[in-house]
Amino acid sequence: FWLLSSSLIHRVKACEFLPRFISDHSPVRIQLEAPEDLRGSYWWRLDPHLLTEEEFVGEIKSAIQEFFQFNQSPSSSPDMIWEVFKATIRGKIIAFSSANKKAFRQQMVSLEEELRGVETELYKNNSEENREWVATLQHDLNVLSSSNAERALLRTRSRFYARGDKAGKLLAWQLCREEADRLIPSIKLSDDTISFTPEAINGAFQSYYLSFYSTQFEGESMRESMLSFLDSIEILEISGEMGERLSAPL
Repeated sequence: FWLLSSSLIHRVKACEFLPRFISDHSPVRIQLEAPEDLRGSYWWRLDPHLLTEEEFVGEIKSAIQEFFQFNQSPSSSPDMIWEVFKATIRGKIIAFSSANKKAFRQQMVSLEEELRGVETELYKNNSEENREWVATLQHDLNVLSSSNAERALLRTRSRFYARGDKAGKLLAWQLCREEADRLIPSIKLSDDTISFTPEAINGAFQSYYLSFYSTQFEGESMRESMLSFLDSIEILEISGEMGERLSAPL
């Protein structure tokens, strides 16, 4: 099962069980709708796991040799050549990484679909051949999943040691907790329907405070109402003797 924040419930589009390939429990996949205005800051960083692949190392060596073979002009400053070199190599790394991730996802999807079909066939015909086929596919998926988890742990560990003992994680956790405490998950609209979307909740609060702080009178009617109110108030007058006593020095 999935534990979701109440602020994400309205973004759930689909949820399904996947084939078993690691344990005797089937994994659950959930599909969420991302907001349209989701724009976060992106900081590119080299994936250290790529340095363990011989194909990647060989391709980068060839790219470095090719770059300096055609970019050793005496008229260009070393600083400019260095900046251009970094941009070129970063583009090569991003292209290789994107192609690698795409091939990995395609392989995972292909194996999952094949395993789903073999499991269905196993339910129909519990033969030795089908059981061995299921076990082989589960092993292949387990190997791919383990390598993906290893890469994620490697990136997490390096990020943790890069930050050290700084308080950024603690402060971020405290801010998230405060936001969760102030969260309004749902609201009852004017048509007696309950909405869970943040847009509807913000709109309801906006319309309420607009009507709450808006003036009840406009133009001349407001002026007449104010003068009528002031005329009905009896203002006491201060006598001359009382005025002299109030103006006297202490």
